[in-house]
Amino acid sequence: NPMAEGENYTLDLEKADKWLGVGAKPSGTVASIIKKVRTAS
Repeated sequence: NPMAEGENYTLDLEKADKWLGVGAKPSGTVASIIKKVRTAS
Protein backbone atom coordinates (compact mmCIF):
# COMPACT_ATOMS: atom_id res chain seq x y z
CA ASN A 1 0.00 0.00 0.00
CA PRO A 2 1.80 3.19 -1.13
CA MET A 3 -0.23 5.34 1.25
CA ALA A 4 0.73 3.34 4.35
CA GLU A 5 2.31 5.28 7.19
CA GLY A 6 5.76 4.50 8.52
CA GLU A 7 9.11 3.56 7.04
CA ASN A 8 8.77 1.48 3.89
CA TYR A 9 12.38 1.63 2.70
CA THR A 10 15.96 2.08 3.84
CA LEU A 11 18.59 4.23 2.16
CA ASP A 12 22.35 3.99 2.59
CA LEU A 13 23.40 7.62 2.10
CA GLU A 14 27.09 6.69 1.87
CA LYS A 15 26.40 4.45 -1.13
CA ALA A 16 24.06 7.03 -2.68
CA ASP A 17 26.74 9.71 -2.29
CA LYS A 18 29.32 7.37 -3.85
CA TRP A 19 27.17 6.83 -6.94
CA LEU A 20 26.22 10.49 -7.20
CA GLY A 21 29.90 11.37 -6.87
CA VAL A 22 30.80 9.31 -9.93
CA GLY A 23 28.11 10.91 -12.07
CA ALA A 24 24.93 8.94 -11.46
CA LYS A 25 21.78 10.98 -12.06
CA PRO A 26 18.88 10.15 -9.72
CA SER A 27 15.33 10.16 -11.02
CA GLY A 28 12.98 12.77 -9.61
CA THR A 29 11.50 10.22 -7.22
CA VAL A 30 14.90 9.07 -5.95
CA ALA A 31 16.10 12.68 -5.59
CA SER A 32 13.00 13.42 -3.51
CA ILE A 33 13.62 10.39 -1.27
CA ILE A 34 17.28 11.37 -0.77
CA LYS A 35 16.21 14.91 0.14
CA LYS A 36 13.67 13.62 2.69
CA VAL A 37 16.24 11.30 4.28
CA ARG A 38 18.84 14.08 4.51
CA THR A 39 16.40 16.50 6.19
CA ALA A 40 15.26 13.80 8.63
CA SER A 41 18.86 13.02 9.69
